[in-house]
Amino acid sequence: MTGNGPMMITQSAINPADGTGVNSPGTVPFQGQVFYNPTAGTLGGLQRRMFNGPWTMSLDASLNKAIKFSEAKSIELRMDAINAMNHATFYSGDQNINTTTFGVISSMFYNPRVLQFGLHYRF
Repeated sequence: MTGNGPMMITQSAINPADGTGVNSPGTVPFQGQVFYNPTAGTLGGLQRRMFNGPWTMSLDASLNKAIKFSEAKSIELRMDAINAMNHATFYSGDQNINTTTFGVISSMFYNPRVLQFGLHYRF
């Protein structure tokens, strides 16, 4: 977590001039640069989707209570909770070292907690 929000790459590995992970080809590397574009005709050393973001976690829960008044009449109370623990799960977004949003976590993987209540009368 930084002053600019959550990051999946340490702030020192991001180019302070433009927010990318590399400097322009043919220029001097910036202080703390750890990523480099491969030269023409060669393969790079990073695999696709190498960077992992924070773990994902979501718990959905439901409570149900049926109350009978007679043989034919009853009430059913229900509560559903989606993402019941309201755990923030960040989406590790752009993993292209040449874009200005490299390493920035800019969205959530799951929505915030949602509660739903229901009442069902059977007759």
